[in-house]
Amino acid sequence: MPSRILSFRRSHLPSPRDHKSQTDHTGNLADIIDTGDQRRHTAAMDIFHFGSKDKRQGTSGHSTPKAKGSPRIAPAKAARLEIEMESPPCVFYGGSNSSGALFSGQLRLIVTEPEVRLTSINMECKGITVTKKPVSKDCPDCINRISVLKSWNFITEPTTYSRGTHHLPFSYLLPGHLPATTHSPLANIDYSLEAKAVIAFAETITLHHPLR
Repeated sequence: MPSRILSFRRSHLPSPRDHKSQTDHTGNLADIIDTGDQRRHTAAMDIFHFGSKDKRQGTSGHSTPKAKGSPRIAPAKAARLEIEMESPPCVFYGGSNSSGALFSGQLRLIVTEPEVRLTSINMECKGITVTKKPVSKDCPDCINRISVLKSWNFITEPTTYSRGTHHLPFSYLLPGHLPATTHSPLANIDYSLEAKAVIAFAETITLHHPLR
C-alpha cells in the first residue's frame, strides 16, 4: 500500500520537462495576450484619429467650408428720379440755317416713403465735348469741355412731397448752330440731361439721361 501511494504521488509530480512545457505555454499565452492588447490599442488609436479627422473634414472627407457672412443689403432710398421724353429724337434740318430742334418731356419724382421734404430740384442740359487728341497735353480744358445750355429750377423753396409719382414738365429749343452728336477717333460730342434733387437733412439724388 505505501508503494502504491508513493507511486501515485510520483505519477502526479511534474517532471522538469512538464515544467518547461508549462513555462513555454504560459510564455506563449502571455505573448498572445500582449499581442492582442497591442492590436486592440492600435485599433482604438486608429478609431480615435479617424473620428478626429472626420470632425475636421466632415463626413464627405473634404474640409468643411467656413460660413460666409450674410450679404449686405443697400438701404432703400426715400425717392428716385426718372425722365420720360415726349418728343422724338432731335434733328437739325437746314444745315447752318436750321432753326433748331425742340424737345420736351417730364422729370418724374417717385417717392417711396410716406413723405419726403426736398430743398431743391434742378436739371441742366449739357453739351460735352471730349477731344481724344488735344493740341496740348498739359491743357485739361482742351480735353473736356462742358457747356450748360439750359437749366431748370423746379422748386424755389423747400417742399414736402407725399408717397407716389410727381411729374415736372420741361421743354427746350436747341439752337440750330450746335454741332450734331458725334463719335469719332478724334473727338466725341454728346448732349445730356443732368437732374439733381436734394432731400432735407439727407442724401442727394442724381440722374444722368443721354439726349438723343
